[in-house]
Formats: sequence, C-alpha cells, structure tokens
Amino acid sequence: MSGTDVHPLRCLVATIALGRGSVKDDVTQVVVDGLRAAEFVVVRSVTVNREKAFIQQLVSNIANGNEADAIILIGGVGVGPRDATCEAVNELVDRKMEGFGEAYRHLLFESGESPANVAIARATAGVCNRLFVVALPRQTAAVLRLAMLKLVVPMLPDAVRVALGHGPPWASH
Repeated sequence: MSGTDVHPLRCLVATIALGRGSVKDDVTQVVVDGLRAAEFVVVRSVTVNREKAFIQQLVSNIANGNEADAIILIGGVGVGPRDATCEAVNELVDRKMEGFGEAYRHLLFESGESPANVAIARATAGVCNRLFVVALPRQTAAVLRLAMLKLVVPMLPDAVRVALGHGPPWASH
C-alpha cells in the first residue's frame, strides 16, 4: 500500500469446512504465513460452515464492520453439491474480478496440473463494500503456497487500494 495509507493491509483468513474436524491446519497456515511474509496484518483466522448463508454472513460482517481490508476464503469452491463459496461470493460482491479465476487456472496449468484438473478448478474474487474478497480452493500446501506467492500477495495491495476508492494503481496521485 502507498505511504498515504493510514494502516498496513489487514487480512482475515477463513477456512470453509463442514466442521472443525475437516480443517487442514497446514493449509490455513500456508495462507497466513504468505500474508505475514508480505508484512500484511492477519487480524484473525476463522472456520466457517460451508453453507452459502454462513459464508455470506461472514463476508458481510467483515465488510460492514471494517475489520479487514481483504478476506481470503479457503475451500468450498469445487463443483460438488456442497461447494457454494463461489456462488456466495459472486452473489454478494458489488464488483467481480473476472480475471482472477482465469489467472488461478493459468497458475495451476503452469505448475503442472493436468488440463482436466485445471478445467474444473474454480476460484473467484471481488469487492464487497470496499472489502476485497478472494476465494481459493483448499488445495495442497504446495499449490496454495504458489497461489499466494505468485497471485494473491502481489495483487492484494493494488486491489485493496482500488476497492477503497483510491483509484487504479497507474493513476497519478
């Protein structure tokens, strides 16, 4: 973020799961570690039920309460009948970042994933009341680490800056 911002970038990490017993702590920790390595503040890490209403309630509460500048949702983005994270996010956001899912699939392909796995991979991002929302699959730690390093962390400062209404990164100040 630029020197004119009043605070470091604040992030919340939410693991989407059927229950606490199904959460893989190492995967959540990969995301937290990636954010902290970039010197972002992780305000907290939570687990949320994978039902659409619970996901939307969490995102709305964080956006309306100004608790964080960005929220990273991990899990529930697949094509199964209980995967509703992408739908929850896409219905809630004011503006969807169409290129995010494409960039994520490109990253998977470049990392050696099979074209079949890449074709069914889903991820999404958008802005909800000035909160930047990212939804990623609960992949292996190596894949999530790569996504954080190559896609999420480099994108967050400019995405949050624009979401907060400070204009595009290429605009003169």
